[in-house]
Amino acid sequence: MIINIAIGILLFSVILISYFILKKVFESGIVQKKLLSSVSEIEQKNYLAIPVEKIVMVSVILSALLFISGIFLAKENLIAGIMLGFVMAIFAFFFPHFIVTRIIEKRLQKLNEELPPTLELLSNSLRAGLTLIQAIERNIDRMPKTTADEFRIVLYECKIGKSLTEALNNFADRTSLMDVRLTAIAAELSLRYGGNLSTSFYNLAKLIRERYLFQKEVSALTAEGKMQAIVMTALPFVIIIVMTLIRRDEMLVFLSSKTGVISVVTVFIMQLLAYIWINKIVSIKV
Repeated sequence: MIINIAIGILLFSVILISYFILKKVFESGIVQKKLLSSVSEIEQKNYLAIPVEKIVMVSVILSALLFISGIFLAKENLIAGIMLGFVMAIFAFFFPHFIVTRIIEKRLQKLNEELPPTLELLSNSLRAGLTLIQAIERNIDRMPKTTADEFRIVLYECKIGKSLTEALNNFADRTSLMDVRLTAIAAELSLRYGGNLSTSFYNLAKLIRERYLFQKEVSALTAEGKMQAIVMTALPFVIIIVMTLIRRDEMLVFLSSKTGVISVVTVFIMQLLAYIWINKIVSIKV
């Protein structure tokens, strides 16, 4: 019992020291550029509300807490506690990033779904003789929620002095969606060189809707593979944790043995490679 308390105090101290060191390092800006280069462009644009360094800090602290929980679960068996804590910390480290990424993907998917009816609204207003910025202002309350939020940002940027072309290009940069980029290019070409923007938006809405339906079909065909990648990767580690809770004495002996350590490390490496491999196979860009 005294050993557990001593280990707990030591690890808690390490967490606090690590937290303040990470905080100082991030504030200094030394690794900021390196850290941002490790995430995708879409994630960089959408992490503005929650800075990337905060996500990393939450992941590190959560991993450390679960690591400590694994050690306490193993009681005096330190080697088994380290292995169990390692398994539990893996989930904690990737969990915040996984949640944020899923939220971003859902929002971008919603935006892609809502863009065709929005373009049709703008096309009808342009056909009635309005300019593009007038069409956006008149239809902002009739647009679907996600696209309305984005076009409000476009209107705000126009009010503070940016041109409509710049605001639409910022919209495309902010989302990194091909369909939004095509919309911005169509608007820029029409505003700069002339042309029937109403017809362009109408045809573009039809094209985007067809692409979106095809994307949904591809997603449905690859959904099983994506779920298999997640489930099969997590399954061995979940089994280790569950078996430790059910048959703790036997599992602690296994995890503290040389065979158990080699097995856990080997499974971790193989599962990581398998997840990357399956993800590459089922990720189809349309």
